[in-house]
Parts: sequence; structure tokens; C-alpha cells
Amino acid sequence: MSVPSGLPTKRAPGLRARMHVLLTVIGLLSVIIQLRFRVRAGSPTVIAALNLLLIGLHGLFLMKAILWRGRRSDLMPGFLLFIERTSAIGVLAFFGYSLLLLANANFSSSLTYREKAEITAFSRGEIAFWGSVPYASADLRFPERNGRVDRVLLWADERDRLWGGAPVVVQFREGFFKVPWIMNINLDAERQSQEVLHVTPGAAHALYLLTHLYLSRMRWEEARATAVAYVSQYPEDNDVARHIGEMLDAADRFPDVVAVLEWVKQPDYDVSVLLGRALAKVNRAADGITVLERATRLQPDEPDAYRELGLIRLAAGDVPRAVRLFEKVLQLQPRSPDVRAQLRRLQQIR
Repeated sequence: MSVPSGLPTKRAPGLRARMHVLLTVIGLLSVIIQLRFRVRAGSPTVIAALNLLLIGLHGLFLMKAILWRGRRSDLMPGFLLFIERTSAIGVLAFFGYSLLLLANANFSSSLTYREKAEITAFSRGEIAFWGSVPYASADLRFPERNGRVDRVLLWADERDRLWGGAPVVVQFREGFFKVPWIMNINLDAERQSQEVLHVTPGAAHALYLLTHLYLSRMRWEEARATAVAYVSQYPEDNDVARHIGEMLDAADRFPDVVAVLEWVKQPDYDVSVLLGRALAKVNRAADGITVLERATRLQPDEPDAYRELGLIRLAAGDVPRAVRLFEKVLQLQPRSPDVRAQLRRLQQIR
């Protein structure tokens, strides 16, 4: 049965169909790579939209190649062929640019660096691409670069936790070809907390975040000042005071432990042990003994206060009391190799 010559006929996918499949795949790879390695220059929103447009175009060409047999009598065949070839060149150009970004990142041995910025504009939208693809972009102003503004596409998690006007820290890495790219964008907790405290000096959460940030970055003087500000305003918060004291104690910052924990109004057992130990370390043994003895009355079945009291007595040369206190520790906590070793040494001396 013959088919009328005026109608298109179906055919099996051929070389052209495979070409469009390949162009669609590498177009998608280009978008993924460019989103993964975001450069600080250019117009990423326009580039991504154009990428997706070219991918969608080759998807349509693929459908045409699979479903219809091309005929020289098709409407404007030369024009369609021009669009097909031009879009293919565009996809290959974007793919080459993406490979450059990939090599720039993977061959780089540079360290990361951070720059402070502010989000001066925040936009959300959707790109039509066989449905809708949501995206968000932000204009970042860098005060340390003479107010330079860069537009950056945001990842999904960044879209959820950033907003217009937010202070941020942008983490960069210098590439192999000296093309820096953005690794991540995070809220600047320090500046955000300082802005909150400027408006509300007694904001507990902002004070706590700022203290923890300074402690984690070993900025001890600032940590001490903000910790004292917190505990002096909230002297009954043993949990936060204990957490701060433990971090300072681990860093052997005993004067800071004393400065912070002496503000606690009614210290619990753990806070008392930390404070008593720190007082002994700063040559205030008598005060340390008073605090630690109060701790033994709070929780008489806990060994830590007895251990610290034993060490203070031993340092003062009061061996008999030290031995009794260490024996009390072993009674409450038999598995204490440090105390057992101390007792054996003292018995040999005696």
C-alpha cells in the first residue's frame, strides 16, 4: 500500500537522533558543572537559561528525528537546519566552557579563602523546561572589593536559608587557570549576632552564638567578653555556663573559666567542679576548696570533686588528706587508673 507523498513518514532513529541525544546529555552536564563550579563573574542566570533552552531545543529535534522522516519539501528546511547546527555549536561551546571550569577546579592546589558580602538583591523564578525548573539568584556586594557586586546562582539549600539583606560569608577557591569559583555561601553568624545585639543587647541566643563562634575560632579575648556578658545577664543558666566552662577548660584557659563561672548564681555540681579546678590553677586554692566541698555536698556520690580536692591537697603537701580523698574516689569509681597510680606512688613515698 503506497503512502501519499504529501504526508511525513515514520522511520527508525538514525545518526541524527543519536546526535541529538548526545547534545542533550552534554548540555545537561554543562548545566550541572556550571552550577557546581560557580564563577564570580558573568551572568549565570542568563547562561543557565540559555543552556536549558538549547537542551530543550535539541529535545524537540530528537523527537522530530525519531517520529518524522525529514523531507526536502518540509516547510523552511534550510532555516530549520541552520537552527539545528547553530544550537549544536552553542551546546558544544557551553560544554567546552564547562570542561574549562572542571579542569580549573580539579587541577587546582590552592587553599580556600573567605570574603564577607551582603545580599543586596534576592530573586526567585522558574525556567520553562518541559515543566518548570525553580532557581534563585543573589546579588552579592563585597565591601572589601570597593563594593563590587556579583550575581550568583544559589543551590537548593542556599535558597532555603538565605534572604535579601542577609550578611554572608562566601568561600572561594582559586582555580588552576586563576578563575576563582564559589564553593559555598553561608550566613555570617558573627555579623548577624552583632546586629541583633546592637538592637537588643540582652538577646540570649545572639550572645550564645557569638560566644560559641569565638570559642570555636580560638578568639579568646572576644570569647571571654561575650561569655561574661551572657552569664552576667543569665546567671541561673547552668547549662550554657557549663558548656562554655568545658570549652575553656579544655583549652587550659583557667583565668577565663574563673572570670565566666564566678558569675553563676547557683552553680550545679558540674559547674562547681569546673570552677573549683580553675580556681586552684590560678593560685586561689582556698577558694577552690570551698567550691569543691560545696560540690561534694550537692552530689556526694560523684567522684570528680573528690579527685580535684585530692590534687589540691597533694599540691599543698597535705598527703594524708590527699590519700583519703583518692581512696574515696576509688570507692565511688573503682576503675580510675590515674588515681590508683597516684595512690601507689604516695604509698611508696610514705
